[in-house]
Parts: sequence; C-alpha cells; structure tokens
Amino acid sequence: MENVELVITDLRFQSNGSIYYHDRARVANYVYWIPGYYGDVMIVNGKSWPFFNV
Repeated sequence: MENVELVITDLRFQSNGSIYYHDRARVANYVYWIPGYYGDVMIVNGKSWPFFNV
C-alpha cells in the first residue's frame, strides 16, 4: 500500500489569474493572518480540481 500526502487549500483567483487576498480584516499583531478567507477553487498539492484514482 502506498501513502499519498495531500495538502488541501482553497483559493480565489482574479480575472488575470493572480491569487486574490483581501487585506481589510487583519487581526492585530498577526500581519499575515486573515480570518474568514474562503476561496472558490479547491487546490490539492498545487493543482486545481485534481483527480486521483483510489
């Protein structure tokens, strides 16, 4: 049996293909932490909407 490690995240892309990050809801003392960010594209191991036979 082979193990496959997965890194799962969701992202939101702009019309030019760049990743959209809003910066209006920053938490004090955590410059890079933006709570409540929800993307509309699932990313697994760097690929959007991947397919994997199991």
